[in-house]
Amino acid sequence: MTPVACNGLTPTDTVPLSSQANYQAAQSEMTLDYENAPLIAWPTQKFSGHPRQIFKPTDPEYDIIKEWATKYASH
Repeated sequence: MTPVACNGLTPTDTVPLSSQANYQAAQSEMTLDYENAPLIAWPTQKFSGHPRQIFKPTDPEYDIIKEWATKYASH
């Protein structure tokens, strides 16, 4: 899928419905206890079971998810 064109954090094009659904699904699974949320715990291998470590807690991806979770988590 082609990324949505953005100006900073603001989309400049229509966000596909599949992307909106993916965002809503991820948001419904996120909590303010982001360190234990599957969206961040699995790819950092905090919990065993994920086939490989995707990123580390010291990587920028971790910080992006952490920031999103603390600002926009739905519960």
